[in-house]
Amino acid sequence: METKINVMKLLLATVVAGVVLFAVGGIWHSALFADYYNQKGATDSMMGGTKPNLGALAVASLLEGFVLSWFYMMAYPNGSTFMDSVLFGVMTAVIGFSLWGLTSFAVIKTPDNWLMMEGGFSLAQGILTGFGIMIVTGKKAMAMA
Repeated sequence: METKINVMKLLLATVVAGVVLFAVGGIWHSALFADYYNQKGATDSMMGGTKPNLGALAVASLLEGFVLSWFYMMAYPNGSTFMDSVLFGVMTAVIGFSLWGLTSFAVIKTPDNWLMMEGGFSLAQGILTGFGIMIVTGKKAMAMA
């Protein structure tokens, strides 16, 4: 049996996920924990003291939002529960943390408590993104063809 994605829900979920990813990243790094990330060790070794390219971050957030929304809709073709969205968020957090947090820790000079901060960030971003996708996709995320 072939499964067909509801394209409108996929696009809406992509936008919602992209906005959540971008917003959580901005709030976490620029507001809540700005002092931590602006320490000399963090800005000098990671970004060379430069400001982030917000356009590139927005595109990256939308691309990641698309991929996460696609996988979410494939994983939960008949809708999902709140716990499904939390578990999906934790799973994506583990993937994101391993790609960014652990890799950064391994190859560049990172501030103290880097793994704890990035682990917390990954969990917050993953769970909130999963919840946003769940709200958009609802009970009929997919249509059976």
